[in-house]
Amino acid sequence: MSTGVPQLPRGEAGFAERLHRLVFNKLRFDRAPDLVVPPRPDDEVNAAVLGAAAYGRKIAVLSGDHWEHC
Repeated sequence: MSTGVPQLPRGEAGFAERLHRLVFNKLRFDRAPDLVVPPRPDDEVNAAVLGAAAYGRKIAVLSGDHWEHC
């Protein structure tokens, strides 16, 4: 998905480890998103949501500045 916002696609080196750091209780799970997009300012959030809609993708939101460690 091309939005101009930083992206972390599944399959990229280090994806599982970086995704695991986002989980507050550090439990491993059997599912993973296809893509993690950590937008910061409002315009990046808008671009990420509109980009997902344009590609027919579902979104889930994680907030609380958990992206600091990505």
